[in-house]
Amino acid sequence: MNRRKYVIVGPGARATMYLKAILQDYRQYAELVRLCDISPIRMGWFNRLAVDKYHRPPIAAYPAGDFDRMIRER
Repeated sequence: MNRRKYVIVGPGARATMYLKAILQDYRQYAELVRLCDISPIRMGWFNRLAVDKYHRPPIAAYPAGDFDRMIRER
């Protein structure tokens, strides 16, 4: 089965529930392929959460200004 691919744009506090759903609860159906935000610190925090809590590899992170490039590359 092909998993549906997701990008989280603007990962704020509410995005943690989506992160958990994609990386844990529905991991057989979903894959988080990118993060995009104005804050590299926030994307780093989400990546640490993905690695430390959900035991997943780091997620490619793009600054908000590279949104179009992110879409083209993925």
